[in-house]
Amino acid sequence: MRSRCEIVCNRYLANITTGSRIAGAFVLLATVPFSTSFFLIYTYCGFTDVIDGKIARKLNTDGRIGAMLDSIADMLLFMGVSIKIIPPIANDLSIWSAHAIAWIALIRVTAYIVGTIKFRQYTSLHTILNKMTGVALFAVPYLMVIRKTELICLILCIVAGLSSVEELLCEMQMKEYNPNVKSMIKL
Repeated sequence: MRSRCEIVCNRYLANITTGSRIAGAFVLLATVPFSTSFFLIYTYCGFTDVIDGKIARKLNTDGRIGAMLDSIADMLLFMGVSIKIIPPIANDLSIWSAHAIAWIALIRVTAYIVGTIKFRQYTSLHTILNKMTGVALFAVPYLMVIRKTELICLILCIVAGLSSVEELLCEMQMKEYNPNVKSMIKL
């Protein structure tokens, strides 16, 4: 017989794991960019991003709230990392990089707005391209040690640009919201 604590822990374990990533994103703001503590916290956040969905599926506790919490955690981590690493590398970025990042952000925000208006809730899709963008974004701080900022930015902008356009097109074509759509082709 399972104890009440075990039942409650199993029920909320994935969301607690995701919540710890949200906390990690805020703690990251107190670290020095590219320091050991930065990379330890950042790696922990990446690890929790990988396992929270697996935990939810394994324990059969996946749902809309967990998916939304995961998207919020991803966004907060992205914003926290951006706040920490963009200032030290800003001088290495060209004007095209800034323009590309701005356009990608505009497309991504437009997709969120379209989804929110259309489905009357925050929307963020777990497409394959979005996952590839997540992996590419996650790799950026580690890749910065090679100091090929323009090349890293180019690759990242291509992947993020494609995933942003796909997300917008998916949001526009979907009849009902499904955060787990894998690609525009599989709608």
